[in-house]
Amino acid sequence: MAERPVAVVTGTSRDVGKYVALGLGQAGWSILGLYRNPQHESDQEGIIRRVRAFKGGVKMSVLGANLLDENTPDLIEEAREINVFAQLRLVDKLIDNLAVGGKIVYLNSYPAHRFGLSQEFKRELLGDYINTAQSHFEGEQALRSRIPEFTERDIRLAIVVGNGLDGTFVTRLLKLGNKEFVSQMLSFSELGYFPTVMDMATSVVKVIRGNYPTGRTEYVGLARRYQLYPSRPLGLELFGG
Repeated sequence: MAERPVAVVTGTSRDVGKYVALGLGQAGWSILGLYRNPQHESDQEGIIRRVRAFKGGVKMSVLGANLLDENTPDLIEEAREINVFAQLRLVDKLIDNLAVGGKIVYLNSYPAHRFGLSQEFKRELLGDYINTAQSHFEGEQALRSRIPEFTERDIRLAIVVGNGLDGTFVTRLLKLGNKEFVSQMLSFSELGYFPTVMDMATSVVKVIRGNYPTGRTEYVGLARRYQLYPSRPLGLELFGG
């Protein structure tokens, strides 16, 4: 009997991470789940011990499946700790246990994916979401910078970008406190409304099970004319203030 493929998924307690784990489980995968907590690195160590117990190695890792909820200005460093440094530490700990042909999938929002790459979202319009957007952008860029290393190890990186997610905590807060920002996000929509958590999770599972080249960006709920990844940042220093 063939061994079940193994996936490590962050944020499995709710929203996208939960449904990614369910979707992969239904497809016959074994799931090791992590819950967001930047203070408990011991949780990651426990996951790594379990990973090493699987002889075939991990087939993939899903990062950033739960977007950071707190967005007050004094939490930018905590946002970076969760969305950049904790993700990179997990990659470093997993990389020697990723099987040949394994995948790393990073989830991002459209405003964060485009942060510093275009002038579509003005800083004042982002409001309190700016800390989350900047830290998620930095997390994505940090992973993209490691594509040569991943390629040498025959590991592929994919980015899945959603244009807001209907029903999530973050989207509900934005609808209450930043309607202009929400309206702008909706203007980028493919169908005039936000995709659901299930839509995002389904796309993530599709990327995981598909055969895509490294560096692929999969867009969820965005009109095609906005599905263009710029070649370089516009004036944003990585990890800068």
